[in-house]
Amino acid sequence: MCSRVSDNRSDGGVMQRYLWQYLSLRLITGWLIVAILPAIILFWNYILSDNIQITQINSVIASSSVIVFSLITLERLTQFPGQKSMVTVLPTLLGIGIIVGLVLFIFRLPYSVYYLIASAVLGMLFCFTSQVYLRAVTQVVIGYVPIGRSQSLLDITHVRWVELTPCFKPTHLSLSFHAVVADLADQSLSAEWEQLLAETALQGTPVYNVLQVRESLTGRLPIKHLYENNLGSLLHRRVIY
Repeated sequence: MCSRVSDNRSDGGVMQRYLWQYLSLRLITGWLIVAILPAIILFWNYILSDNIQITQINSVIASSSVIVFSLITLERLTQFPGQKSMVTVLPTLLGIGIIVGLVLFIFRLPYSVYYLIASAVLGMLFCFTSQVYLRAVTQVVIGYVPIGRSQSLLDITHVRWVELTPCFKPTHLSLSFHAVVADLADQSLSAEWEQLLAETALQGTPVYNVLQVRESLTGRLPIKHLYENNLGSLLHRRVIY
């Protein structure tokens, strides 16, 4: 009888999750801070007199759109192992902000300049702070298939590596690992392993090629192996910081 994973820790590779790692919580908190808080401060008199203007409504909708789409985009952009999440914050906010601004301009919708400036400042502060905290609380846990060059990844110390066995359950991996790594070019990768990796990807846990992950985590890759990265990954989904 074999075990699902082999790990030197008592938790068997189970990934601890913090509340802030849930996108839904970040969306709600970001919307309240970035869109609602400045609206309450700047439009309080209008709210009390029940005299909300179309300018204020358009401004809140625009701000809500920017922060929601920015957080969703950051979630997707930072899903690859080793991706530097901080460098994507400003370009993401600027890009989505420009798109929303063009919509306001093209359709000649009235808006509050003071509100949008205050909301933009809060948005940048919130997104940067959110990404810093996420990196602090997120421990990267990656399962690896002990075949071929996967063993060479163990010298990367800032990632927790968990060895998989042929009888692991792909249905459980979405709760245990950020990703699974295998040497997809190794000829000794059996049909059994290939089936398990395919099932793992279908269950929602991304499966990456070993060279693809090494390059992302270390920034280095032997030139003679560059072509193997064409194998890519089987699925992108979970965020890794």
